[in-house]
Amino acid sequence: MLMIEFPDMDAIRSLFTSPEYAPLAYQRQAAAGSRIIALCGV
Repeated sequence: MLMIEFPDMDAIRSLFTSPEYAPLAYQRQAAAGSRIIALCGV
């Protein structure tokens, strides 16, 4: 399990849709199964 704090939901969306993250996302998805769950105000 990995927990990362972001300032808001837009920051999460910006990361996961950024062109800079795309190669890392491919590697992460190829290496392991994952599920991203975002919670507000925790």
